[in-house]
Amino acid sequence: RDEARAEFGIPEVALCILFVAHNFRLKGVRMGMDQVRRLREVGVDAHLLVAGRGTGAAQRARARGWAAQKGISGATHLPGAVHPAIRAFAAADVFLHPSWHDAFGFVVLEAMGTGLPPLTSPWTGAAMLIDEGRAGFVVDPADTGTIYRRLRELSDPALRSRMGTEARRIAERYGEETNFA
Repeated sequence: RDEARAEFGIPEVALCILFVAHNFRLKGVRMGMDQVRRLREVGVDAHLLVAGRGTGAAQRARARGWAAQKGISGATHLPGAVHPAIRAFAAADVFLHPSWHDAFGFVVLEAMGTGLPPLTSPWTGAAMLIDEGRAGFVVDPADTGTIYRRLRELSDPALRSRMGTEARRIAERYGEETNFA
């Protein structure tokens, strides 16, 4: 965790919210930035880590511009594609995936497997795996007020730990041996 946070420039005590996305618009990166700004306004040292290349250089440049407009450039980390992805998961506290469409969203299961509590949308197939309120949250991506409240709840380390443990327990049921044999 310490090495991963240092690599991405995320303070040790910050709440690191992870996005893994190649299509920033579809996955809700801009909305995630709004949430980080709101959390910071109430004193939560929230940082957004966006692991993914975007759909191109123009989309990454727009994302940097969005962060600047929201006044969160220093709390937004856009390293591009991260290989192996486990480095990004290691730096994070929460996994945010409010996608408007994802047939399954394998990345949600990966996050759960690393012990991160996920917050995803009902339009992500992986939402069916989440024990709502115990192993993560499923929220309509248009309901930014509820997303904010859920992220604020997840700023509590004890809650994140309990939910992350439950998320990992669920993810362990879906290993390669049982799903790709």
